[in-house]
Amino acid sequence: MEGCFPKAMHDIGFHSGDSATPENLSPVKYFAESIPWILHCALHSLFGITAMTFIPETNYKIVNVQTGTVLTAITSNSVIGSSYGPANVNQQKWLVVPAGQSDIYYLKMAASGSYLAPKSGSDELVIEDGLFGWNIVPELDETTFRIYTTGAPDDMVIQLDLTSSETPIHLAQFQDDALSQVWRFELALPPVLLLSYTDRHYVQIWDPISGRLAHTGEATFMKDRAVTAARFGEQLAFMYRTRSDLDIQDIRTSAIRRIGYFDAPDRSLLEFSPKGTYLLAAGANRFIIFDVQSSQAIRMTNTRIKPRVVGFNGDEKRYAIGFQDGDISVWDLNNEKPSLRLISGPPFPGSHGAVPDMPVMGLAWAPTFTDALLTSRLFDPKIVLWNTVNGTRIREFDAHMGFNQSSFCFFPDDRLLKVAIVGSRADHQSPKMLMILELLTPDSQPIIINDDDGPFSGVDISPDGTLITAFAWNAFDRPNRPTPLILWDAKTLRRINVNPKNLVGTVHSSVMFIQPLS
Repeated sequence: MEGCFPKAMHDIGFHSGDSATPENLSPVKYFAESIPWILHCALHSLFGITAMTFIPETNYKIVNVQTGTVLTAITSNSVIGSSYGPANVNQQKWLVVPAGQSDIYYLKMAASGSYLAPKSGSDELVIEDGLFGWNIVPELDETTFRIYTTGAPDDMVIQLDLTSSETPIHLAQFQDDALSQVWRFELALPPVLLLSYTDRHYVQIWDPISGRLAHTGEATFMKDRAVTAARFGEQLAFMYRTRSDLDIQDIRTSAIRRIGYFDAPDRSLLEFSPKGTYLLAAGANRFIIFDVQSSQAIRMTNTRIKPRVVGFNGDEKRYAIGFQDGDISVWDLNNEKPSLRLISGPPFPGSHGAVPDMPVMGLAWAPTFTDALLTSRLFDPKIVLWNTVNGTRIREFDAHMGFNQSSFCFFPDDRLLKVAIVGSRADHQSPKMLMILELLTPDSQPIIINDDDGPFSGVDISPDGTLITAFAWNAFDRPNRPTPLILWDAKTLRRINVNPKNLVGTVHSSVMFIQPLS
């Protein structure tokens, strides 16, 4: 509550030094207008509710709500609002450093290590070596903030000056309806991020090169059933075990919104389209697709067999679902029925009943210049490259070393359909290796990368094609052991020995790269 209640009173015209309510505000009106802030502060005190938790050693951009411009320190004596971009990006990243008291922080420039402070005897802002604490107080929406001074000049807020062509930022008296005084703290994200799911209910996002944590997300109550992220963008989606809600979180602001509901039994499959335009959720006998922007369900389809894996192609116009019985169906987004059914092969000899024990476990669309789709089944060493226009097999091959559970990812825009493959075997003798193969090169021989931190259960390639990651999550080969995240340079195929921090003892069930759009 410290740092919250005095500012709440200030927002309705009452100053901490006053001994009574203001003359222009009757006691009844004063109390009535105080209720929202009293409830706001009570929630903070009782439940620890906060708009966002500032992550230590993490770069933020401070964005003005009215204009979208970013707090920018051009020089030590020139603090302005400007668009976020390459020209000033090093002057637009800030560390939010706790000053010891609740809601009191130092605003530290990431590039120089100096701090934001008021200029002595002026309403201007400067960058200096001395520490100055700012009272960062959330608005009622819990996602935006006003930034108050804590010393002389007292009770002033940081405001963007809209009357100047250079849009300087300065201190001003609080005004209730002035959006130029309201700010968002958004993550200043690196160009490529590494996202790890921990036991399918907890997500962490890292700068893959520095190993610095950029974001942490988890369910508000109970454990999530599934978590997914958009390949391009800043969105996470959560599906829960005990309720039918589907929620989306903005990685930059931590804001969460409900996109809809899905009550199918055994809800366990959740997938964004690459650009985050659509979200597919699936259960035992049904799947649903939402338009993310409008939160409208555009498709609800019942299925005879349980969906096990799903993937949208790169232009988001088609999607494929692999099922428990080993078959794959391909849909055009605008059609209610699948346009193509692909039969992977005969049932596993040890199958019982109507549902074979060879579900589709691997599925990846090739780059968008082709309609090819790569799939694999559990317990089947064969990997198949399909033509999804006519349903024919372009190529099929046995995974190296007899993998019977394979994971793979295509290199972006590679004209020879180069793919990275990892896998495991059920005989506890899984090879500790990554395989790279050009699928359209006749009689091509795989490149093998051996690594003692294997065997690997999953692999991904960054959207810009510069990095490869693999992770180990295998109950047979690594029981109750931490699972390392491994990075390689995609060009040299040399391992990058920069491991994300704070990962000791962490068990990852999935890892992927994402590329922020802002």
